Order: sequence, then structure tokens, then C-alpha cells
Amino acid sequence: MYRKHREAIQDDKRNFRSEDEQDAAALAAQILRLLGATATPEQTLWKGYQARAAKLLFRHYDEAVRVGRFLFYYDDPEGRFPNLYTATRATPTPPRTEKKPDASPVKPEAVTVDPPVGIA
Repeated sequence: MYRKHREAIQDDKRNFRSEDEQDAAALAAQILRLLGATATPEQTLWKGYQARAAKLLFRHYDEAVRVGRFLFYYDDPEGRFPNLYTATRATPTPPRTEKKPDASPVKPEAVTVDPPVGIA
């Protein structure tokens, strides 16, 4: 904003301070670094390796899924060979637990009390 639109924002006496340009540039660089937008040459190289490995994985996994689903057609093929996209995005299901007893208060049984002897 400071570099591209200086003429438009420099007249704003309330929000524009020329000394903030350096702070804004430093913060922008930090944001980009934390987001992973800037990378060293080694990081760029490894990103390329990861992209190529993922492409090979998806291609060969799809072939393995087709064969596996054919072989286990009657024995839950979708469960044994899930789609990689749905398997990685699926939320884990919580483990099943036994049904907990009802936590509502227990009503006391009606108790009959005999009147004391001699009082009638």
C-alpha cells in the first residue's frame, strides 16, 4: 500500500505515517515467510521433489486401488482401499464406548413409617 498507492494515502493525516513504511515491509516479509511463500533454494528443490513424488503416488495408488477393489469385491472393498482424497480429509470417528448409565437423580422409594406406639 505504501509503495503502490502513496499518492492516494499520504493525505490521510489520521492513519498515514511515512515512518511506518519500513515496519509494514518487515511485517509483510514476516507474513510471507510464515506462510511459506518465500523459500530458500533448498526448500524450492524439496518442494519440487514432493510434488513429483505425490504425482507418482497418486498414479500408482489408483492402480493398486482398482486391483484391490476387484480382488476384495465381496469383502468391503471401499473400506479396505479408500480414495486417498477422502481418507486424508475424513474426520476420525471417536472410539465406541459402552452406554453410560443415566445421570438423572434417583427418586427415593416411598417409605412408610409406622407411628410410634402409644400415640393414636
